[in-house]
Amino acid sequence: MGVGVSPTTSYGNAVQIHDTGTSGANLRLTDSTSGSGTGNGFEIIQIGVNDYIINRENGLIAFYTNNGEKARIDSSGNFLVANTDNSSDSTGIKLRSSGAILQKADGTTCLLVNRGTDDGTIISIRQDNTQEGTISS
Repeated sequence: MGVGVSPTTSYGNAVQIHDTGTSGANLRLTDSTSGSGTGNGFEIIQIGVNDYIINRENGLIAFYTNNGEKARIDSSGNFLVANTDNSSDSTGIKLRSSGAILQKADGTTCLLVNRGTDDGTIISIRQDNTQEGTISS
């Protein structure tokens, strides 16, 4: 099915939304909780060569595979991998909107850093962009 153009794909059946101008193609999903206005719901937008995934509500975006949640972006902007809990005690990776990175692993390596084939700095420790220390090979 094509909206604005006949669908063009080599991957079987497709739903294609095409903007014949330059405003971009938009798929918006709403319900009675989110409302149906311009600033409501969930959108997938393609403008020019850029793509946007937008939750206009104060909620999360969850990523599922193998019938289970594997990652999420919560309403505060925290990116959580392998968990749904932003606390420092839960297993997984948390990239907090404050810039903090938290990682906890049980029964496996917590952090693996691999420099590659040449010697040099593996980790540079900085404060106000001034190097305070390094770990090198």
